[in-house]
Amino acid sequence: NIYGLTKHLGEEYCKNVFSTILRINYLAKSPFLNKYSFADWLFNSLKEMEKITLFDNVIFNPLHISDLCGYIFDLIENPKSGVFNLGSRNYITKSDFGIKFAKKLNLSTSNITIGKSFESSLIAKRPFDMSLDITKFEKTFDKSLPDIENTIIKLSKDFLKID
Repeated sequence: NIYGLTKHLGEEYCKNVFSTILRINYLAKSPFLNKYSFADWLFNSLKEMEKITLFDNVIFNPLHISDLCGYIFDLIENPKSGVFNLGSRNYITKSDFGIKFAKKLNLSTSNITIGKSFESSLIAKRPFDMSLDITKFEKTFDKSLPDIENTIIKLSKDFLKID
């Protein structure tokens, strides 16, 4: 798609100059009322007891937005050239994430159906493995990225603030 192509072309250009390229996997509560993030969709669906399907064949390893911002500030102060992945230390399925997120918020999981992504009617095709290998970032910047439990806790607190 055009989005993917422009990302690729931007990276190719930046590889020819001193630059830090970040490939990121993050979660956040959307600041926009009319544009939902995955977390917003999940929270609102759980809260309203809507029937939803979460995939047990898709894995990811998102960071909380506050952690991502902190690492970006670190990179501004200590830039290094290269391509780096940023995500949490371990991965989780979308279904396990949704269930753990619901439990942290004391929301029912009875409306969740576990399914497979290839059985859905989503328009955009997505890979089954959406996780990122963060080893190079951790070694280069001597940082230990947080685990997925940390992301779930921080994200849950973001949504608890609104109720």
